[in-house]
Amino acid sequence: MYNICHFAFRGCFRSLHMEGERRKLKDGTIRKQVLVKVGDKIEIEKLSVNPGEEAVLDTVCAVSDGTTLKVGTPYVEGAKVTLSVDGVKRGPKVINFKAKRRKGARRKVGHRQDLTIATVTKIA
Repeated sequence: MYNICHFAFRGCFRSLHMEGERRKLKDGTIRKQVLVKVGDKIEIEKLSVNPGEEAVLDTVCAVSDGTTLKVGTPYVEGAKVTLSVDGVKRGPKVINFKAKRRKGARRKVGHRQDLTIATVTKIA
């Protein structure tokens, strides 16, 4: 039974290291890595799971129990992380502004990402 894991999203693989009882796992939805342990609340890009349901992520990069570290190439076989989805929210507004000097050409675009709020319930 593992306590901590590290997961990355969409094939993004970086150098892995052990931080106490942290584990590394990989989820194939976004381009980020998340280092989690059981009980952590995380905000990740929106998953196609309704609030109150559970999601299972099986693309785990690395897992550790505090003494040993298993690193996958690229995934650890048989490692899974179970998330309990608490809700969905919108992230902060990101503004992209471009301007060409002395031309009067300006462009402003805003974006807000949908996020899933989840609690890590089990790392196996």
